[in-house]
Amino acid sequence: MKSPQISYGASFSELADKLSILIINKKFKLSTVNTISVENTYDIDICRALKNEAALVGINIESSHTFWPDTKNVKELFNKIISGSKNLRSFHDSL
Repeated sequence: MKSPQISYGASFSELADKLSILIINKKFKLSTVNTISVENTYDIDICRALKNEAALVGINIESSHTFWPDTKNVKELFNKIISGSKNLRSFHDSL
C-alpha cells in the first residue's frame, strides 16, 4: 500500500483536523505519521491541531518538518526528510 498524502482542502480547519485524523485512523489504519508543512503561522497551527487530534486517538507523530515558502530545492529537502524516517515514503516522482 502506498503512503497516503492528506492535505487540507476544507475551509474550516477544525473539521479538516478531525477529518484527516479520522481518515488516517479508520481508512488507512496508520498508527504513525509524519508532518511536513510550510513555515508560516497557518501551517504551524494546522500541524499543532493535527498533533492534538492524533494524540486523542493514539496516533504517533514520528517527526514534524517545516520549510520556508521560498525554499529553492524542495526535492533535496524531502529526500533528506525521507532518508531520516523509518515510515515516511514519497510516491511523487515529480518532486
